[in-house]
Amino acid sequence: MSHSPRVSVLLPVHNGMPFLVETVDSLLCQSFKDFELIILDDGSTDEGVDYLRSLGDDRVRYHRLERAGLVAALNLGLSQARSETIARIDADDLAAPTRLEEQYRYLEAHPSCVLLGCDYWEIDAQGNVISENPLTMTSDLTLRFQLCFHATFSHPGVMFRGGVVRELGGYRPQFDVSEDYDLFTRLALRGHVACLPRKLLRKRIHGGAVSIVHRERGLKQSSGIARSYVSAMFPDFDAQWIGDLYLLYQGRSPERSTPAKILWSFEQLCERYSERHDPLPEDVLQSFRAVRHNLGWQCLKKARSSLSDIKEALAWFVAARRFEPDDLSLRAAFQRRVRRMGLRLGATAQRRETRLAK
Repeated sequence: MSHSPRVSVLLPVHNGMPFLVETVDSLLCQSFKDFELIILDDGSTDEGVDYLRSLGDDRVRYHRLERAGLVAALNLGLSQARSETIARIDADDLAAPTRLEEQYRYLEAHPSCVLLGCDYWEIDAQGNVISENPLTMTSDLTLRFQLCFHATFSHPGVMFRGGVVRELGGYRPQFDVSEDYDLFTRLALRGHVACLPRKLLRKRIHGGAVSIVHRERGLKQSSGIARSYVSAMFPDFDAQWIGDLYLLYQGRSPERSTPAKILWSFEQLCERYSERHDPLPEDVLQSFRAVRHNLGWQCLKKARSSLSDIKEALAWFVAARRFEPDDLSLRAAFQRRVRRMGLRLGATAQRRETRLAK
């Protein structure tokens, strides 16, 4: 490829077979042709090495590392990229045929956007769809708020401004599991972020994924990232409990916060966010409610698991009630049970009618 491509795709891989072939094929068959595929082979020892070296497409650039790790591989890719528009994909995921085209057009039309995600399916090792990610968050303000609690974007489905990432120092090695979340929060502090409500990626879920194998270390890194992110957004805000708020949202036990402090952190965060962006659009208010709902249920779970210590259980239950998820009340619980009983009775009656008809 003699000219500079409009998009550089970074594909890190370590022993990516048997999924790697499908992934590469999904990229080389894109409707958008003006891109380079930078394959970053991080010390693979499987048959994928021969496959990668045999690719005859002149858009493919192969780089071999000697087991340097994901962050080092990605930073090498950033240094080698000839385009300022960078796309990511993992060696076990599949890009929809129009993914690069749709994301590139959006970034061209929105120069202030520094990070763009997309909706996606989750698939199993055989490629079967196991869930549809119910994407409801696409606007800058909503995504920016959601980043306080999780990575929000699927890393292999993003496209971003390479120049901005290089100015930020690239991927940081101290976040070897949560490198994506760290990058997303830093980009959100530099420009607009967005997400296309189109399923442009099939994200493979299997036991060997790094995020699953090293989940606990990733959660510890991410809780610190969340605290740093909120501190950068609101320098005068006491964000010391935000890390525990993040852990609770993820269903983990806070490290040092009391239920009251976690509740206070959330309320203060929402108040600061509302003051800065007043009036808040409806999708942001909806996001507030969704996060509050999840935190309320996590508090309720903590109360149930703490019954051996009545004082602690009561504190978690009080916090759960104050978070006020819509269906936490006893009345709502009774209504749900009645609905379930009605559905079961209806299904039983239908089966009986079917047997009689036969």
